[in-house]
Amino acid sequence: MTRVTNGPGPVRLESPRETVTARAAVLAVPAPVAARLYPDAPPADREFLRASGYAPMLRVSLVLDRPLAPRGARPRFATLVPSAEDPLLGVITADHHKHPGRAPGGRGLLSLITISRAGTAELVGAPDDAVTNRLLARAERFVPGLSRHVEHVRVSRFRYGLPEAAPRALRLRAAFARRPVAAVEYAGDWTVLRPCSEGAVASGGTAAARVVAHLTGDRGPRRRARRRSRRRARRRLIPPSTTGGEPMIPFGKRIELGTLFDDLADRGGSTVVHLGRPLDIAPALGTALDPPALARLVRAASGWLAAAGAGHGDRVAIAKRDHWDTVLLACAAARIGAVPALLSAHLDADTLDTLLERLGPALLVTDSARLAASWSAGGAPESRAARTLLLDGDSATALTLDDVRGAPVPAPHRPPVDHPLAIMHTSGTTGVPKLVTHTTRTLLRRLAGFEARRWPLLSARPDDVLAGSFSFVHGRALAWTAVALTHGPRELLALPSSDWAEAGPLLDRHRPTVVEAQPATFVRWRSRARGDDHPFDRVRLFVSTFDAVHPPTVRTFLGATRHARPVWLQGWGQSETGPLTFRFLTRRALAAEHQRHPTTRDLGRPVPGRTRLRVLDRDTLRPVPRGTPGLVVCATRALADGYVGERARFEGKRAGRWFMTGDIGVRTRDGRLLLLDREADAVPEGSGTELEDVIEDRLPTSSNASCSASPAGRPCPSSSPTRPSTPSAGAKRPPTCPNSPNRPS
Repeated sequence: MTRVTNGPGPVRLESPRETVTARAAVLAVPAPVAARLYPDAPPADREFLRASGYAPMLRVSLVLDRPLAPRGARPRFATLVPSAEDPLLGVITADHHKHPGRAPGGRGLLSLITISRAGTAELVGAPDDAVTNRLLARAERFVPGLSRHVEHVRVSRFRYGLPEAAPRALRLRAAFARRPVAAVEYAGDWTVLRPCSEGAVASGGTAAARVVAHLTGDRGPRRRARRRSRRRARRRLIPPSTTGGEPMIPFGKRIELGTLFDDLADRGGSTVVHLGRPLDIAPALGTALDPPALARLVRAASGWLAAAGAGHGDRVAIAKRDHWDTVLLACAAARIGAVPALLSAHLDADTLDTLLERLGPALLVTDSARLAASWSAGGAPESRAARTLLLDGDSATALTLDDVRGAPVPAPHRPPVDHPLAIMHTSGTTGVPKLVTHTTRTLLRRLAGFEARRWPLLSARPDDVLAGSFSFVHGRALAWTAVALTHGPRELLALPSSDWAEAGPLLDRHRPTVVEAQPATFVRWRSRARGDDHPFDRVRLFVSTFDAVHPPTVRTFLGATRHARPVWLQGWGQSETGPLTFRFLTRRALAAEHQRHPTTRDLGRPVPGRTRLRVLDRDTLRPVPRGTPGLVVCATRALADGYVGERARFEGKRAGRWFMTGDIGVRTRDGRLLLLDREADAVPEGSGTELEDVIEDRLPTSSNASCSASPAGRPCPSSSPTRPSTPSAGAKRPPTCPNSPNRPS
């Protein structure tokens, strides 16, 4: 076929042999070929055809003497290989797993596929033997012993291998999908931007319906067929929830906070949780626990809380020494339908009393150290709750664990998805912390549910060892626990303290492959990552959230691991919103030192399909052009339900679907966000956080650079060779400018 013409009369299809005519035609060819064959296509068709690019692809098909496949927890058809793991080999398909008829009995059919442009271009002109040997050598890492079992090889080269969902194609596809039916239609996975056989088959059905509608002049059947197809897809992939209509997580498992550990135990979860020290609520259980033991403990704790007087809809304030059992107590409270409120043990007495006054909890769960600290400062936290449960020691005015231990375990209660699920507080850097309320829909369905999907590189693997070190009263602790255990790694390390005397031995014994911590913890551990004998040599992924992180810290940890291509995931978000942007940092990205604009100020792009960002003028609150600093606002369906006791304050930060983050930033021309400062700490010119990055990058001995505005309005940086103890949630960083009237003596 050389040309297709849709003029007056029938469609003409020209070829060197002959020209034929037809009432309608379907071009089931790649988009670039369709654009060449049909140059007179309508404008909407023509623009989308030109924007729909393809990546070349190489496929090496291997006939094996036995059914081998990449290692994993269960048989799977396709294994995606992230470019960070291998820049050449993109996909390994075990075709004998897709259908038993694909290979003779007792044998296997495996395909090695390249999808990167650079890697494919390098091999596309090479002899078949060279291509086979190159890809086989790389596949040995994922399928050990593969080369010894190959009986036959076939190398296939595809100029138009995989359709690319380029930004322009995504932007034009809506108009392409809305185009009127015509005599010339298209079929192929590129029409729906789904590079898979399922997408190609679906496009064929759509093309057939459009051709019938064109020939009959009846659009009704096409619309009814489309509705039936959508209903079938929803029933197949996203069955409706039984608790309010929220869809289930595609390709994942429903996460419920109250029955989290029961569900894990029922599914046969085998992840072992290792602790830096025994749990405060059950020290006799030791420091290694499996899902059945944790499920029994959470059930018992739910009985304690119920016996202490907590019930459906009641608020249960948890203020104790920071440990992972705060998460377990939150699960226990959620199990009986109560709403856990997680409060830092490091809050000062006045702040704690203020937050408890706003909460009005039916039950305060605390320990002797927290009560003693409040009493010594003139506070009375127990007077702000209807009842108090003391986790250690004896008390004449409060219940103790001995009073409630052995209480009957109530049946689990699951609240509606839009009712409050958990309350956590913000850092308090701008005053008294705000009490943020999240629902099942916002925290579990939209934040944890999105993360619980199987994402290449990010999701935990069966042989992974995950380590987490951050404040366990933060909402991130709930999502991290739920998602990590749902993925099912081999081990989970819960580190309640960044103190190396406690965290170091656990990390040494169980060398982690994924480490998530708050930036201050990474700074404290930075000196431990130098040299040859450190516990970070197996890490493939570092995750940093909560706050700014400086380039030397990232560079140190990426250089410490022996993994070939380690990645640092830098996330930015807030307690009210969850993650808003993310960016992957590599050794190459951090290679340049002493730069004027350090790379860690670049927070990446909004989470695709989940969040949107705008930058507004701080005075007029109108959008500013790209490249202009302003107040960052976000739109996300995971936005918290409000502030406890401060509803007007929460609504004052909203404008329709937009929420004021309180950060100053710049959107670049390609959509990336450059963070400058918090609005409350902004310097008049430039960026205080960027200046801190520059100081730490250029002064190797510095580990505590900070910058604030002096009374005269000038940026005032300072630095010290050592960083004090990590501030916990709720603690404020004191001003360090020598010209500040509030400078501590």
